[in-house]
Amino acid sequence: MPRYGNPRPVAEIAVALHDAIKYFEGLGVSLMRGRIRVYADALELLAAIRAEGGTCAKADAPMLLARVLGFARTGASITATVDSILRSLVRAGLVESRAGEVRVLRQKA
Repeated sequence: MPRYGNPRPVAEIAVALHDAIKYFEGLGVSLMRGRIRVYADALELLAAIRAEGGTCAKADAPMLLARVLGFARTGASITATVDSILRSLVRAGLVESRAGEVRVLRQKA
């Protein structure tokens, strides 16, 4: 598990950004009109899960995102946000959630 203050996994963030940008461009979403902030937490979560080997326990996902964003603690607000993000990522086909585990899926180029 990552510890607070570890450097961000740059290669994983790059892959997550590429996958997510391709997906959202396919939906016709303009990422150049300030909407990219809406997806930033999702991208950070994807990168954090990829840094853990591509899978993590669903219960650990809020802690992973909190650490990547620089928070030492995880509260109800970030847990609810991560649950919402995970549902969106599952619908988008970017992650798979099964039996309490979350797995990042590779997108076809």
